[in-house]
Amino acid sequence: MKNPRILDLLAQGIQIPQVLTIVGCHPTYLKSLLEDEEFKSELEAKQKEYFAEADEEVIISNRYLSLEHKLLKQIDSMIPNAEMRDVLKALDVVANRQEKAKGRLASPTERGNTTVYQQINLTLPKHTIPEYTLNGNKEVVAIGNIGMSPMTGSKVKELFDGMKSGEKLVSL
Repeated sequence: MKNPRILDLLAQGIQIPQVLTIVGCHPTYLKSLLEDEEFKSELEAKQKEYFAEADEEVIISNRYLSLEHKLLKQIDSMIPNAEMRDVLKALDVVANRQEKAKGRLASPTERGNTTVYQQINLTLPKHTIPEYTLNGNKEVVAIGNIGMSPMTGSKVKELFDGMKSGEKLVSL
């Protein structure tokens, strides 16, 4: 196999200009790959395999990757003439989409009898964050004077929502 990354991107339906941008190779290299009979047959087999197995979320995520590269290329060319706020807004949209995609694609994994969950990060305004205590692993073990056990992301959200609405906190 000559270049597995290029093969995967093309098999997923990513257009040639975006493949060039994503991988950073020269157009003549990609052209020579596409003219190579062995590469063509590998690509055809990979496309069949990919579309038979791929779930919709992965396919959509790869399409967004292609669109993001187009957008970033366009932003790059517009920077000399664009207002900084417009450039920052476009970059913020791309970054937020990537963060959401990471969260959607992250799923719990099984290890023996234990389920391991993806770590979540919360961003809250400073004035809403209560005093908290961290352990040696930098995990939150208490909020205010209430001790905490490890909990799922939905339980943490529920706790903060309750604090926001002024509900009395109870030990979990």
